[in-house]
Amino acid sequence: MIELGLNTIISGAVGSGKNYQSILYAISIVDGVPLSKLNEMHADQVRKRYNQLCDEGQIFQTSFSENYTYESFVEQLIGIQQNGMPLVQEGILKILALNAKQALVQRFIAQVPPNQMSISFDQLYKAFIRDLRDDKISTFTSSEDKKFLLHKLENRGNFYVRGENSYSTYYISRNELRKFYVEGVSPGSSKVDKKKPAHADFPFANPDAYLAIASSLKQFEGQYINMLAQQQGSLDQEQVANFELPQDIAGLGVKNFVLIIDHIDAPNAYRIFGDIMPLLESAKRDGRQEAAFVYLQHSKTAFSLPPNLYIIGLTNMGFSGNQITNLQLYNNFDVMQVVPDAHDIWPKGMSSVIDTIDMKLLYVAINKRLELLGVDTFMVNPYLFRSIGDFARLKHLFECRLIPQLRRALSGDLMKLRLILGREFVSEMIVDPNNDLLDYDPKLININESVLVLTSPKKWTKQSFIKVYES
Repeated sequence: MIELGLNTIISGAVGSGKNYQSILYAISIVDGVPLSKLNEMHADQVRKRYNQLCDEGQIFQTSFSENYTYESFVEQLIGIQQNGMPLVQEGILKILALNAKQALVQRFIAQVPPNQMSISFDQLYKAFIRDLRDDKISTFTSSEDKKFLLHKLENRGNFYVRGENSYSTYYISRNELRKFYVEGVSPGSSKVDKKKPAHADFPFANPDAYLAIASSLKQFEGQYINMLAQQQGSLDQEQVANFELPQDIAGLGVKNFVLIIDHIDAPNAYRIFGDIMPLLESAKRDGRQEAAFVYLQHSKTAFSLPPNLYIIGLTNMGFSGNQITNLQLYNNFDVMQVVPDAHDIWPKGMSSVIDTIDMKLLYVAINKRLELLGVDTFMVNPYLFRSIGDFARLKHLFECRLIPQLRRALSGDLMKLRLILGREFVSEMIVDPNNDLLDYDPKLININESVLVLTSPKKWTKQSFIKVYES
């Protein structure tokens, strides 16, 4: 087994064990346990740990279908709030992404003292606009004690203010304020001149308004950093989403999260991901050099994918990734074909013998004969044999699961099934058409003197199973 990237598609035939391998990979990613160590564990122990991590919210599994939608996966608009803001219900991906990012944010804040914490202008400004929207800030005062009042908020962080004793309004541009606040550029100018007053070459708006807002923003910055330090464990979704991660975030040793998607090759997969597709690329994850975000179509809020969220897709054998509609989506994924190796399932030094029957040799013999018969869409799941504890359980596995699977894979052909398992499992029954059948007429139908039938499980012995691989 190899290590997985952030986005991986695992492809394999039915019964290849790709689902179980995705479980192994997910546990390895979350717990940091080597795959070789997990392979030494009993399947029941592995699944128990997997279920624990699912309950704790670090692993989630879903399945795509024609009825699965963007609304179930990312977010769904369910109404409008009284303040006019959209009311949305988060989907699986959005919930997991926010939880993963919150783990990163909490870890980062916990390790950096407030007096050493630096935040980007965009993160600060998003929080500032949120307080304006929630009426927590409505007055701006400059260092010269000139006051301005919030008049109107617009999209993308632009807004209008008016003087305390005036009805004249002034437009505040987010981009101009960024230059003024971060770079010391006079609003409306492309140059920096620290000898001149900040508004000296700003002829088309009230420079005092920018000075007042910059002063309020500077005061808010200190309050915001202290709030992050104090409330790191209780930041809400918007605060988490707006937090910009530093590029060295990978060294913090944070919790990883895994989303497993079965049938990721569904024809409508690209519609399910929707506007999230550009964020899948590893280089565009939050905290990376080319970090990117999108404004979600329903909530109109900024959204990004954190670098500690892994996505594993599952497909059946034959996946090529060349579906025209899904091509852009699959270009963001590594594709790994699963061909189970018995040495991975039973590492060196591990016994594969249960009640004198060698599970490893039994598994290898069956799959080898399937291959010789040209069956390339199905193979026996090796992990089924790893979970066998005694002879009774092996008989139950053959009767209720393995033989029905083989019959479906072979289109009901009992002769081929006999070539795989032998006469101990598929025997001959002598037929006397005249006595065994009603109104038999050889002119209408010709009945062979014998037919193949499945042997009763009561007749299976340990030697029956040993013969499958010793012959």
